[in-house]
Amino acid sequence: MEEAKKNKSRSIKTIILTIIILLGVGLFIWRIFYFMDLIRTGKIADLRADQAQEMSVSKLAAAAAATAGTEATISIANDPAIGSAEAPLVIVMFGDFGCAYSREAATTIRSIAYQYADQVRFVYKDFPLTDLHPEAELAAEAGACANDQGRFWDMFDRLYQNQSDLSRSALIDYARALGLDSGRFTSCLNSGVHAIDVSNDYQEGLTLGVYGTPTFFLNGEMVQGAIPADYLRAVVEEMSEKK
Repeated sequence: MEEAKKNKSRSIKTIILTIIILLGVGLFIWRIFYFMDLIRTGKIADLRADQAQEMSVSKLAAAAAATAGTEATISIANDPAIGSAEAPLVIVMFGDFGCAYSREAATTIRSIAYQYADQVRFVYKDFPLTDLHPEAELAAEAGACANDQGRFWDMFDRLYQNQSDLSRSALIDYARALGLDSGRFTSCLNSGVHAIDVSNDYQEGLTLGVYGTPTFFLNGEMVQGAIPADYLRAVVEEMSEKK
């Protein structure tokens, strides 16, 4: 009788342990498919959209200040940039001209860069998610062609303002509307001369751990997802006070 009770107890424990293991395996498999879907749709960047809000301003400012100079690990010498070359805060953005989240973030960072021209240097790098936005890579090349004529930021704004149409003909129309040498621009775009530059940015992003847009590096400190404007201003001002 006593042996039967022990066997029954062992059986119950075995069943409970089996259920726990199955639940764990099931959760693990669910998480794998969940993250695969986020990566496929480009929405994984949203997972850390609240990261900057959750981190204190002082902590992020201290981290950025402590890592000043580490942006040299990111190749930015030939990328479009605005702001003082001596700025204490260098913000590198990996963006996709077809991404709505990149558009919102670009507006924020551009505003900050203009407001704090002596304190912030904003560098842009291309990370087109072509599975989601097939025309994003050509748009990135269009930005590079405009940069050849010293008009990258004008094209940058035009592209993000017109995400609904990034076709080749539309890109040429945007260049014409901006007053660029349309013949030179068209020749540049059709030649694909900057495709390698876009590809290099993308590969560098992958090496750095970028997998969604927008992704930022503040003096080398990675922040994925959008950064609230007020929060970023607070970081800039705190770094300026400590300068």
